[in-house]
Parts: sequence; structure tokens; C-alpha cells
Amino acid sequence: MGKMPNHIRAKIFLPFESLSSFHAALKEAEVSKEEAIIILEEKAKEIDEVLHLIHPGMRIEVTYFNKEDERYHTIDEVVTKIDNYAKTMITINHKILFKSIRNIEIKECF
Repeated sequence: MGKMPNHIRAKIFLPFESLSSFHAALKEAEVSKEEAIIILEEKAKEIDEVLHLIHPGMRIEVTYFNKEDERYHTIDEVVTKIDNYAKTMITINHKILFKSIRNIEIKECF
């Protein structure tokens, strides 16, 4: 049996990080988290006034804080339900708590 070439032998002794793909996945999943902004009373009144005008079928643009991923999201969707008892607004794809809304604007009425 012949001797193994040095460049091949050198590869055997290269550092091996068994968790490299794990660390890469963690780094990819890292997302900078945001803190919920405290809404001033004047802005809260403005949001409340708009919420009283909204009814199912209206297209709105809303910026809200999502507790699950701790980030603000802005969506442009049609409202399907306003639940004043639960203090939530439901759109086609989202359920948004009134208290998490930072900004809201009516885009269209259907």
C-alpha cells in the first residue's frame, strides 16, 4: 500500500465543527426584535375614531405590534369583522388587538 499524499492527509486534520449548520441556522433565524411603542393619548384618540368608522368590507392599512415575533407589521387588507367586546379587528389573514395598533388608515369602502 502506498503512502497517502500530504495534501490529502492534511484534510484529515482540518478543524471540524459538527454544529456548523446548526449555528448557521440560528444566525439566519436571528431577527432584531422591537419594543412596542407607547401610544400618546392624542394618537390613541385618533386611532379610536378611525376604529369607530371601520366596518366589514373596508380596505384598511394598519401598522400593529405582533407579540409573537415582537415586531411591527404594516398590512393592507379588507376588514372581515370588528369585535368591540374582544377589542379586536379581524382581516382576511390577521387578528389584531386594538391596543397593538400604532397607525390605521381607511383605504377603500366596498
